[in-house]
Amino acid sequence: MRAKSVLFIFFLLTAGFLHAYEFEDEVEPSTSPIGSPFYRHLAHDFNLDLKDLVKFEKKGFGRGEIVTLILISTTTGKPLKEYGKRRLKEKPSLRELATEAKLDYDALYLKARRIKEGIEAKGDTNLPPPVFEDKPKKDEDEKPDEKKKKKG
Repeated sequence: MRAKSVLFIFFLLTAGFLHAYEFEDEVEPSTSPIGSPFYRHLAHDFNLDLKDLVKFEKKGFGRGEIVTLILISTTTGKPLKEYGKRRLKEKPSLRELATEAKLDYDALYLKARRIKEGIEAKGDTNLPPPVFEDKPKKDEDEKPDEKKKKKG
C-alpha cells in the first residue's frame, strides 16, 4: 500500500512538471543581428558574407588574421573559405600564404593592421545591415512579362 502511495505522489509531481512545460510560450527565433560591429563593418567594406565571417570568428580566427586572409584572397582570387580551411588543417603561417601569393608579407601585415584599426575605430557607429543581403538571381530581376516573352 505504501508503494502505491509513493508511486501516486511521484506521478502527481511528474504530471505537474509536464503540465508546467506544456503551457509555456513557444520559443521564438532570435531577431538579434549576427556579428559584432567589427565583422559587420568588415563584411560591408569588403562585400563579404557576414555569416561566413562570423564562422571564422567562432573557429578562433583573430581580427588581424582574418583581414590578412581577406587581402591574400582578393589578390589571388581564391575563395576566403579555402584559406580558412587550409589554416585550420595544414596550419601554414600567414607569411607562408603571403609568399605563395607572391606578396611582401611585411607590407601586407602593415596594410592589414591599418585596415583592422580603421574598422575598430568605427565602433558601433553607422553599422551596416546585420545580415548580408543575397543578390537576386538574374531571373528574379526581370519583370513577369519579360519572362513570358523569353519562353514564347
